[in-house]
Amino acid sequence: MQFFIPHTPKTNQLATYQSIIDAIKYQLGCKITDRKIYSLRYTHDKKDYSAIVGQLEQIENRYKVLAIIEANLYVVFARAVRTHDILTILVNKDEVHTIEDFA
Repeated sequence: MQFFIPHTPKTNQLATYQSIIDAIKYQLGCKITDRKIYSLRYTHDKKDYSAIVGQLEQIENRYKVLAIIEANLYVVFARAVRTHDILTILVNKDEVHTIEDFA
């Protein structure tokens, strides 16, 4: 899978991705890796979840995953389909059992 940010023109992909990284750095104050992740599969509170860029997240099914960022944990960055509110889902590294990177 080639890197993309949903609903973003190809010419703005990297700038949009950088603004997401900047927002996460500002919120969490953590160092971000250069890894570009397409999907995560993880277990939280004995429930299995997946986060896939371009699809709805599984917790509320109303936020589209825009990016998955790796730091000292994983950050699933999503936007509400109707209101455009932002949701960040924090996933501990020890909860993750499958990662698929963009090619």
